[in-house]
Amino acid sequence: CTATSIGKKILSQHVDGLVGETDFIIKAHTDHGYFQNAITEAIPTGFDDLPGISPRKRNEKQKLRVGFLGVLSHLKAPDLLATASHKLDADRFHFSIAGKEQGINSAELKAQFAPNTAELVGWVSPDDFLKTIDVLVLPSRGSEVFGRVIIEAYLRAVPVIGSNMGGIPESIEHGKTGFVFENENVDQLVEQLQKLESDTKLYEQMSEKALKKSADFSRENWQTRTENFFQDVCKNSV
Repeated sequence: CTATSIGKKILSQHVDGLVGETDFIIKAHTDHGYFQNAITEAIPTGFDDLPGISPRKRNEKQKLRVGFLGVLSHLKAPDLLATASHKLDADRFHFSIAGKEQGINSAELKAQFAPNTAELVGWVSPDDFLKTIDVLVLPSRGSEVFGRVIIEAYLRAVPVIGSNMGGIPESIEHGKTGFVFENENVDQLVEQLQKLESDTKLYEQMSEKALKKSADFSRENWQTRTENFFQDVCKNSV
């Protein structure tokens, strides 16, 4: 309620340091008057390294395997991939949709895709699923705070295409580890998928850079950045 929020806002002015996984979530608080006196820094969650992972090689003779991993909801927007499927060559693209139903019926969603272009596999572990795709797409129309699955994809050398909503763009280096497209802009998404399908060299470069980018999200890096941040806060609060 408003009365409770006012109290929290007042108390937040006594906080010396604020950490969030993305600048997006930090700004969502500070723009509303919270934590006005705090030092802030975006420090993403740390992930364990996966040994033995190599950059992907693209087989030009095979379809580009496009993956979606998340709950089947309006905000996660798997329906945008269904729309995109009608604008792409069915002989060159295949869609794998993984996740539990949350407002969108699996059978109805599959029916929205172009014929023989998609499979809905239900819930699967990220490790098992990401082995089966070439590129991961986050078409979210809702404001994602972080997008953990982006890093899970990088750890397996999978490039990522994501909408420009919330914290998603902060983890994607546009044109390097993947692409960022304007929210709801299916034509832009289609163009980016076509680039990855038609340009083997580009795909393999993105796969290599995605794997290298995953090092930024290691547990060691998270620990170092967090410790340094605490030290800076302590120095400034004395």
